[in-house]
Amino acid sequence: MRFKTLLFTFIFSSFLFNYSSAQDETNPCLKAQEFHIVVLGSSTAAGAGPSSSDSTWVNRYRNFLQSINANNQVTNLAIGGTNTYQIMPSWFVPPVGRPSPNPTNNLTQAIALGADAVIINMPSNDAAGGIGTNEQMFNFHTMVSSADSVNIPVWICTTQPRVFNPGNIQIQIEVRDSILSAFGNMAIDFWTGLADTSGLPLSIYDSGDGVHLNDAGHNIFFNRVKDKIILSNLFVPSSSFDIATLDYTLGSVSVCGDSLTTLKTVIGNIGPDSAITIAVQIEVTNIDSGTVQFYVDSINGGLNSCSSDTITSSFSSYEGGEFQIKLFIDAVDSNLTNDTLVFFESYTGHPTINTVGDSACALDTLSLIANVNPGDTVLWYDSPTDSIVIAGGSSFVASGLSSSTTYYAEGVRGDLFYKNSIFTREQTGINFNGYMFDVFASTDLVIDSMDVKFNSSGPQIVELYTKSGSHLGFDTLPSAWTLWHTDSIIVDSADQFVAVDLNALNMNANDSIAIYIQLQNGSQLSYQWMSNPVTRTNNEISLINGSGVSHNFNSSFYPRDLAYELYYHHGFNPTGDCSTGRVPVDAIISAPMPDLGNDTAMCSGYDFLTLYPGNFFAYIWSSGTSASTFTIPSNYYPIGFNDFYVTVFDSLGCSARDSIVVNILLCSGLSELEANQVSVYPIPSNGLLHYSIQSLKTDFTDFMVYNLSGEVVAENSLNTKAIDLSNLDAGAYFLVLYNEDYYYQQKVTIVH
Repeated sequence: MRFKTLLFTFIFSSFLFNYSSAQDETNPCLKAQEFHIVVLGSSTAAGAGPSSSDSTWVNRYRNFLQSINANNQVTNLAIGGTNTYQIMPSWFVPPVGRPSPNPTNNLTQAIALGADAVIINMPSNDAAGGIGTNEQMFNFHTMVSSADSVNIPVWICTTQPRVFNPGNIQIQIEVRDSILSAFGNMAIDFWTGLADTSGLPLSIYDSGDGVHLNDAGHNIFFNRVKDKIILSNLFVPSSSFDIATLDYTLGSVSVCGDSLTTLKTVIGNIGPDSAITIAVQIEVTNIDSGTVQFYVDSINGGLNSCSSDTITSSFSSYEGGEFQIKLFIDAVDSNLTNDTLVFFESYTGHPTINTVGDSACALDTLSLIANVNPGDTVLWYDSPTDSIVIAGGSSFVASGLSSSTTYYAEGVRGDLFYKNSIFTREQTGINFNGYMFDVFASTDLVIDSMDVKFNSSGPQIVELYTKSGSHLGFDTLPSAWTLWHTDSIIVDSADQFVAVDLNALNMNANDSIAIYIQLQNGSQLSYQWMSNPVTRTNNEISLINGSGVSHNFNSSFYPRDLAYELYYHHGFNPTGDCSTGRVPVDAIISAPMPDLGNDTAMCSGYDFLTLYPGNFFAYIWSSGTSASTFTIPSNYYPIGFNDFYVTVFDSLGCSARDSIVVNILLCSGLSELEANQVSVYPIPSNGLLHYSIQSLKTDFTDFMVYNLSGEVVAENSLNTKAIDLSNLDAGAYFLVLYNEDYYYQQKVTIVH
């Protein structure tokens, strides 16, 4: 039997060495197959030494294998204090004075569980119990031979350094060397780099008890197990052509969807090398709308064995809904069951917005409308970039406007706050009725719920108590606590994470509260023993792990670490999950602008003037008439200044008024020049004015100045084109320039 074991080990090791060339995580063949690894061992494999179970080498290895295929299993049968005799096959009869095999945690149990491979980790208990090198090696060979009989390979970990007397250290070294020599590639080195020259554990890896290694040491163990590429060595490629859809990834996309959702599909060859072109079809169906999108691509030149290629495609998920994504290989191969991959993705879709502006008169009230889908939110802004929200809701009332203004409406889908969570652990080793922990808030936030790992299945009543500050010192004092909320849940199976509602527990910045989760008597939560308390922190919240507390505050055990994830929300997120962007909505102020022109003059008895303010809905003139125009006969009004005005109305009833002053002169037949024929400047002036006149016209010979009351305040003859009015007070005046043929009137302003 011993010879057979050695022969098997040599043959299997050689096979592994020749076949394996890549790490497990880069071997595409492994994604298409599930593996079950069983670990036999003592306290190191059981998790002693590291600060938390997440840091043990077995749990690290489990997480690693499940990152390759989520259905991979690692069953840990290790129990602290175990030696090699206790993990021997159940049929084995030990020598007198040696312990018998443990039928629930030995090799026979590993085989019964359907192990694809077994890892044995027996660091030092044999030497501590006086079991020498030959006995240990006989046991290892016996177990390898027994597993070989059912075609299950076994990897053997060497001994590891421990604070021992020189005699035991020598046994440890001899067993180490014997394992490496006898099992070759099937041996895993748990010694090199971890021990000093005398065989003691290096202080940087010692957990503090001289027996077990810490987080860093277990990380080395994990990497050495990982480097054995056990899955790649277990995998046997098909002897016939077999192309498989192995995996897919979706590009980063909003929960609302995207117009260009990237899909990367991994196609692998888990059979022999093939040069056959591989055609890939992708069909994306929106189950809600019925729309279908197609994508076709190919891998020219085929694929080598255990190699893969990635097909990149895209589809639109912008409209939202539940999408069925179907990927299938259009190739005839030996196994059609892995040619198709179907999965589902749901997107909420993007919001849409329809806006309606409003028109009104100045200072009146306007109602602006923005319609969105039910469940969406509208936020209003007064600029396209300002971050300040001025209103919310489908309608916005604007009032007091004197001019037209554009506002901006944005349709938002999703909650108007930021959501986050903080996770403690997944692996646990203790089950108890209740748990207390402390929470510190760095900002204002609301705790919504928590996913808690339960050890008890079936209907559960969860009571949640709170108190201000820490739970420490109050863990068995019921009067210090207030029942906050009770939730009823159903746990389908043990070790399941189930959501528990926390009924919107509000916390202000710098608040500290304690939470007590209590189950009905007899039910259990799952958590982990800790040597020291642990604080987990992000930008908004800190969790301080706490105490296992029994039903009704009866007893407390500290520190303990519950397996849970806490969900909360905080702040204001104006764009939610996605938004329409800001859409302009106009509040139009209707402001009619009548224009009767500049004040003017006309000669009495000779001229008439027709006033027209523009095109409006209605008119009321100063004379009481309502026509669109008003004619002024010069002989009807007195000499001097006469005021005329009109009030106009638009179709909304908005009104405005304009006026004009007409100076009626005794012109004796003089003609009035137009403004484009004469220029008076500067206006305003300090009183020194000049004029220019078209070259074909004769210069003015005289001027007169009227105040706004129609009184003549200055008159004189003109010898030049300069007019000196500097002696007049500051104010507005009418300047009339004339000669024996024509005149011109201009309103001027004098400032000093």
